[in-house]
Amino acid sequence: MGGVGGPGPRHRYSGATFSKNEAQRPEQLREAIGARDLIGQGKGILMEREKIDDETAFGRLVRASQDLNVKLIDVARHLTETGELFGTAFAASS
Repeated sequence: MGGVGGPGPRHRYSGATFSKNEAQRPEQLREAIGARDLIGQGKGILMEREKIDDETAFGRLVRASQDLNVKLIDVARHLTETGELFGTAFAASS
């Protein structure tokens, strides 16, 4: 019992892990959708304010995230909540 490929503790553990992961999936999806929406809102603010396209707006968010070592979602959240960009890295450079 429990030979190669046969049922054994490894398979029961994998099933339990799978069930735990499945239980976490809906919450992870909600978080991902929320992050996507927030980043989209941040892009929209930059697009309207600076009259730029979506790729350029996303690039500015990403660059600010990298320059400041701040998560992209936090950059977008700050922009949507305050209407301001973090630091001088966000200054519009055309």
